[in-house]
Amino acid sequence: MNYKKKIDIELREYENNINIHNLPQAAHYYHSKYVNKEMENSIGISSFEALVIKYINLIKQEKPEKEIKLLSLGSGNCDIEINLALSCNFQGEFYCYELNPKMLERAKQNANERGINNFIFIQDDINKIKIQEKFDIVLAIQSLHHFVELEHIFDEVNGCMTEKSFFIINDMIGRNGHMFWENSYYVYNAIWNILPKELKYNHITKKYYKKRKRPDFWGENLEGIRAQDILPLLDRKFKFVVFAPFSAVVNFFTNRDFGYSFDLNNDLHLSILDMLCTYDNFLLKNKLLKPTQLLAAMAKKDAEISEYKYLYFENPKDAYIQDEKKIYNYFDYSIFTILDYKLWEIVKPFRNLAKKIYWRMLIKK
Repeated sequence: MNYKKKIDIELREYENNINIHNLPQAAHYYHSKYVNKEMENSIGISSFEALVIKYINLIKQEKPEKEIKLLSLGSGNCDIEINLALSCNFQGEFYCYELNPKMLERAKQNANERGINNFIFIQDDINKIKIQEKFDIVLAIQSLHHFVELEHIFDEVNGCMTEKSFFIINDMIGRNGHMFWENSYYVYNAIWNILPKELKYNHITKKYYKKRKRPDFWGENLEGIRAQDILPLLDRKFKFVVFAPFSAVVNFFTNRDFGYSFDLNNDLHLSILDMLCTYDNFLLKNKLLKPTQLLAAMAKKDAEISEYKYLYFENPKDAYIQDEKKIYNYFDYSIFTILDYKLWEIVKPFRNLAKKIYWRMLIKK
């Protein structure tokens, strides 16, 4: 499937998708009770919105608010952008770049209905974007994991930033195609085996799964197409000011597929959810598994910064360069897991080779 076909699928998929940021209550519970608390304690900020507002206020010390320019890449329906602007009564210009015309139409309608007139909506393919102006803040809200040309995009972002600009993201940084890392998969399955049946129902496929299969959206569309490349490239091209990665395995339980199975009024479900969240926190604090999501603020590589705040990993490289077998020093695993792991080690090089060949064919097309 070449790039154009993937884009066509993506356009059709989101053409009528009005609530793209809606998540199960289990996911909101995890964020509000655990992620936000950890972030508040470590970086002094508990949400993406609060992080953006912090840097808007910082820039307002340097220039009048009406001269401040924000840019959002892959803004979709602009729900978060519009809510953000209203929450802090933002008076500057807010540029929203989005490829899908139907989503931009909804964004324009939403802005008009809510009395917003300082948004500029631009239809463009972010993979081929050419940013002509300078911006004080560039945002990427759950969009980077849909982009193929990350190197080009990050170079364009660098070019539109000044020494006092910030690039702020909230995105997925797990394995390509939202697959499991090998060690995460075995930890996940060990937990899966003790779950009650009602928590093993997939609300997307409408099927019950006795054993959790490996999800892989890599070949189907642009979902998670280069997710695992995002963090290493950000680390190479920008300087982190705030680095807050989170969620090693818990999102695989609380996402849209299985997350709706959790009933927060059910004491057993709630206890299991608390266990999952606490366990996930332990895995990250001890650097046993890689995080799959990231909230971050960055400056240009040569910019001077007065502070650096982080969650779990002081050095961002520790979050993506990791010994995948380290976790087996902490926990036992059965002979079946050993055989399964060894078999995957044999198969993996051939799978990786196939993906490299595919990428070369895609680039040529």
